[in-house]
Amino acid sequence: MPLFILPLIGRFHPLIVHLPIGFILFALILMYYPRKDKNLLLPTVQFALHLSTLMSFFACITGIILYNQEGYAFDTLQNHLILGILTALTCLSLFLLVKKYQTLSDPKIHVGSAILF
Repeated sequence: MPLFILPLIGRFHPLIVHLPIGFILFALILMYYPRKDKNLLLPTVQFALHLSTLMSFFACITGIILYNQEGYAFDTLQNHLILGILTALTCLSLFLLVKKYQTLSDPKIHVGSAILF
């Protein structure tokens, strides 16, 4: 792999980090959209949570690449790194909960969405 590829991928982190944020907000808005049949939007919420999970892990990877390539101090990025990983894991757990229960009205899903918000 050419030497310039990893720093280039790492520099895309500020752009890539906003994609999961948008997908998370989209999923949360759809989860609490006022409708009689909440499960009508279930496939769309699952898709949005799936995309947010994938993109948040990709954002974590690009952030770690950026951290290693650009020489940032760990003290300045420690909270950012921990919160990014926790956000990715919370997205994954909420996605798995929605997939498992196949409903948007379970109390565990409400707790997970509140934590993610």
